[in-house]
Amino acid sequence: MHPITWTYIRKFKQSFETTGRLYAAFTTFKKDHRLGITFNGEKACSLDLSQLHPTLILRIAHGLEKEEGLITGLNADPYAMPEFNHLDRSIHKTLINACFNAKSLDSAYRALNNAYWYWDLFDNEYQCVIYKTRKKREGEKCFPGNQAEAKRYIEAFKFRHPQLADYVCTGIGLLLQKFDSDFILNVIKIATSAGIPALPVHDEVVFPLSKQQQMQEIISEAFKWTFADAGNFGSINVKLSIGHTAQITNALDL
Repeated sequence: MHPITWTYIRKFKQSFETTGRLYAAFTTFKKDHRLGITFNGEKACSLDLSQLHPTLILRIAHGLEKEEGLITGLNADPYAMPEFNHLDRSIHKTLINACFNAKSLDSAYRALNNAYWYWDLFDNEYQCVIYKTRKKREGEKCFPGNQAEAKRYIEAFKFRHPQLADYVCTGIGLLLQKFDSDFILNVIKIATSAGIPALPVHDEVVFPLSKQQQMQEIISEAFKWTFADAGNFGSINVKLSIGHTAQITNALDL
């Protein structure tokens, strides 16, 4: 790749206190393309943290590793929405993060009302797009019942996930992006000091396959370094991806 492809800039929204994510041409690549690169001829793989934003809310606001409650239990998936099980989990992830990003119920309703899903034949996975302009909509509408169904979705999420409920429609998503970008920067700093090339894609890092064990240790250390007391207990889930099909979730002890 030309060096401009993996030359990053850090972008902030509103102020230097929010977002700050890293962007490059590489971050726009489809996952299959990202994992199709090589490092001096060596095959690539990636690690990314599962459920990062809900995990940060639980850890920073409540001091919890996982959700607790009669409905959720101790091992709940924050993106589980059985009341809407006709939608894939990856679609729920986009919808729920949109609710964290929204600054009011009305803006959340508008976002969900403009959410469409489709099956991506190239990546072999579901995609969810929330349209913000009059651009032609592609795929199926997530909530054919419009605002009433979107409202029922938000209420169902808050009921099922009480530890996360107070942060819906607060605009906290921007701050969570700041946190995850600070974490990724620390991952890159440690990896660079260890001589490991690593290309970030938001909360995912692409690196040489032979460095998998070292990168798991680096991610664990960077998480503790970034989040201090909130990052120094329990474990975090990371997903390993190799090529197009292999996705394995492992727990890293902190």
